[in-house]
Amino acid sequence: MQPRKMPHLRNCSTIRGIKDIKNISSLSLTPEERDHVNNIVDKKAIADNEYRERARFARQDTAKIKYQKKYYEARDRLAAIINKNRSLMELRRELQYNRKEKNNNMQSSYNPRKD
Repeated sequence: MQPRKMPHLRNCSTIRGIKDIKNISSLSLTPEERDHVNNIVDKKAIADNEYRERARFARQDTAKIKYQKKYYEARDRLAAIINKNRSLMELRRELQYNRKEKNNNMQSSYNPRKD
């Protein structure tokens, strides 16, 4: 069973030619009055919204700067660790090469006794 519709209420689909009805009182407005009502600006509300938006963007900017600073510091720490590990690997390779050369020299100078 469908609910009964109230006959005194209309929406913009039932009234031809008017598409921007916000409430019942807008039906009685002339096009000039409707334009005037649509152009009314609450400057205090706009100023408050502008202040809030500027503050929000300022917070976002400071957060971005803080994040970038931490990011660059972490990147520098990781680069220092990577460079330390590279130099350590070069040293290890050099020591391993020297050990190998030393073993090769010892084996070539080794003369077992022949009985």
